[in-house]
Amino acid sequence: GFAFISTMVMNGDVRNGYFLQAIVLLLAGLVALRVERRAFLSQFSQVLLWLAVLSICIFPLSIFARFLLEFLPVIENYAGVEFVNLGLVMVFRNADIIRNTSIFREPGVFALYLLTGLMVELFYMSRPRYANVAVFLVALATTMSTTGLFVACLLLLGYIFKHNVRKALLVSLLMMVFAVGVIYVWPETIGFAFSKFDENSHEFASALARLSSISVPFTIFLSNPVFG
Repeated sequence: GFAFISTMVMNGDVRNGYFLQAIVLLLAGLVALRVERRAFLSQFSQVLLWLAVLSICIFPLSIFARFLLEFLPVIENYAGVEFVNLGLVMVFRNADIIRNTSIFREPGVFALYLLTGLMVELFYMSRPRYANVAVFLVALATTMSTTGLFVACLLLLGYIFKHNVRKALLVSLLMMVFAVGVIYVWPETIGFAFSKFDENSHEFASALARLSSISVPFTIFLSNPVFG
């Protein structure tokens, strides 16, 4: 927290972001000191489960009954993107492809939390709650996050490999056959999956933003090693 505040003072940047980051670090430290890890992870998974269930229930409505959403309040995030506010679920107001965001600002962030929930259930619980795993996977599919689905496959393979190497190899083979079959039947799948790397695609800005989130802070650090 001191590092954030010092950086704010030295650079004359008085935006709220530094205070928020310092508070998050402070609260995280308090939780780590006062809450037993396994109990925290279990509660994290349960809260995420309810968010996932709610988002899955709303997701079909946002596609097939969008006229019902016109009567609900609309909010706008920092990037100027409008969402229909359903309380614990946010729905894109104007989007060509509707993706599940839950309460988060974009589907990729929701996917990150769902992947964390999968990791908790598969690798930190003494016995995975398979109902939770199933719900997380369904919610992850509705985010349509290519990276999220790929990482989920790796997590599942890692869990199977941990218990049965032969079964893990078999599942890997089946996944490859399934992927080849999907690409054969729907060739446009490749374009959808890798559109973020096409400079002519509107999705390219998303990939650029992710690369910038690494390159820009590193450049700032090189320019200001102490307070950058």
